[in-house]
Amino acid sequence: MSKKYEDITAKAWGDSDESGREFCLKLAMSSLKLSDEESAKFKAAMKPVFEEYVKQANEKGLDGQAIFKAAQEMVEKYNKEYK
Repeated sequence: MSKKYEDITAKAWGDSDESGREFCLKLAMSSLKLSDEESAKFKAAMKPVFEEYVKQANEKGLDGQAIFKAAQEMVEKYNKEYK
């Protein structure tokens, strides 16, 4: 995705998350926030998936690590902005 559309996409994603959250609340569903410990376990469990993504991107002639790093940076940026 080009830098031009990062903010537009992030806002659309955030709006979609919010409308989904509101829908679930109307159905009396609840959500939970993972503890830092559980979050760390989840990230550790996902590590092989991310490594495979990088590997497959590299095999296609892309810079998988750079793409993954850019995605991580965007997640961090927009998690801070939309929380």
